[in-house]
Amino acid sequence: MAHARQTYGDSEPASMLPPLMFVPWLVLGATYGLLSSPTPDRFGAGEVLVGGLLIATVGLRALHKLASLAIPGGIGRDRGIADLMVVVLVLVVPLATGFLRGNRVEDMVRDLVPAVYFLVPLMVVTGAATPSWLVPALASALLVAGSGFATRHLLSGDFALNTFGEQTYFGSIDYFVLDPAVLFTGAFGLALFVMAIIESRSPVLILAGACLATVPAVAIGATVIRSQIAVLVIVGLFCMGRSFRISLATLFGMALALSALVAGYAVFGDRLAGLVELIGHKQQAVGLANGRELEIRAVWSEMTAGYDLFLFGKGWGGTIVHPLGLAGQEWRFVHIFPFYLLMKVGLAGSILLVPLLLRLAGTARFLLVSPEVPLTERAMALGCIASLSINLTVSAGFKMLGLGLVMALLLALFARRRSALAPDRPPVLPDPAGPKEAAPDRARARPPRRIVPQVPPRSALHPPESDTRTPAGNGTPHPRVRRGNRAARNSA
Repeated sequence: MAHARQTYGDSEPASMLPPLMFVPWLVLGATYGLLSSPTPDRFGAGEVLVGGLLIATVGLRALHKLASLAIPGGIGRDRGIADLMVVVLVLVVPLATGFLRGNRVEDMVRDLVPAVYFLVPLMVVTGAATPSWLVPALASALLVAGSGFATRHLLSGDFALNTFGEQTYFGSIDYFVLDPAVLFTGAFGLALFVMAIIESRSPVLILAGACLATVPAVAIGATVIRSQIAVLVIVGLFCMGRSFRISLATLFGMALALSALVAGYAVFGDRLAGLVELIGHKQQAVGLANGRELEIRAVWSEMTAGYDLFLFGKGWGGTIVHPLGLAGQEWRFVHIFPFYLLMKVGLAGSILLVPLLLRLAGTARFLLVSPEVPLTERAMALGCIASLSINLTVSAGFKMLGLGLVMALLLALFARRRSALAPDRPPVLPDPAGPKEAAPDRARARPPRRIVPQVPPRSALHPPESDTRTPAGNGTPHPRVRRGNRAARNSA
């Protein structure tokens, strides 16, 4: 069992898990969501604290993963080596490219930090050896950070609940509501609320889901972020369709969910109607793409001007004349993630990240369709998928720490499910000589033996009178001799 623990399971004693492993991640989420900023203009005390906590959490996990590579034949060793090679290449090669192109050091640092955030899942998730405590640790960090950012966004301006649906609320310019942890928290709470009503009808889960979803949903709706509102609606409808079963209990739960929906519309119907009108006004003002197509054209035209730019990009710290800025204003980012990669790391760097993105897609599919996934983990997976679907496409959330934590949580959920489906046991190594054939069952193949009665010899039928002793020499006649004599007399 020690071998199985070394290869598959956690390497930390169970008594050390709650105080030493779970708490630092919770403190990281609280510090990030309550004291820091997703995209700070300059690094302050909150950002310094987040950096120190990242060293205590992500850094230690990365060192643990690096140390596990020294174990020959360890499970996931090849995957771990590939992950760390991608981390090194994606960080170092664009940094060297930035130096060669003469980019500003300050801009390179401000690009390098988000790159480290994005690579967090490759540093903390160790495949089959991922510890079980990592899922609740990451989830708690994200929920605290998401709730904190949503609350700070609503408190950063003159927001009032009676103005919801009447005017667009912008809040501060710190982009609190755009952090991926906010959308994760809202989608997770909504999924937990809907599925708990339909499937488990647990008051604790229903109340927890409602509390987690309310503040992020209000912050997103008040700011009229159309893509995130659409994703929340899709998550709610998906949960209702995914949980539907032809059974009395499920029909009762579905009736409860529809009753909650009708009651919510009866109370907040005017606010929701006003929100729909605000979405329509924004649609008319900025269009569906909101200038994203201009960014795509600008990046493509500049990156295809030379082979070196197309292959290796501008490196960390590279800028582009942004079509949405003032005349001649250069920006360090664009909102479309694939074109951001093309601008910074080129085609070569983008190819290095394709396996990670494919792994995320396969993990999402597995967690959505697998029937063995518990309700809370399904809700976490839906929260991760909702956040990734927006922040890896049309939003700049890929530059924030929340996205790295969301990706790490999704991969950790998959590792946890895989470990649950395949319990810890030492691997069975193949025999170098090849498979051995089973030996034939001789007892079954042997024909039954025919029993032939033995006729005693004549000397046994007529023993000498003096030979009446047994081999033990106790004077008792031998039973075979006596039976032989009786048989002889009967035949006579």
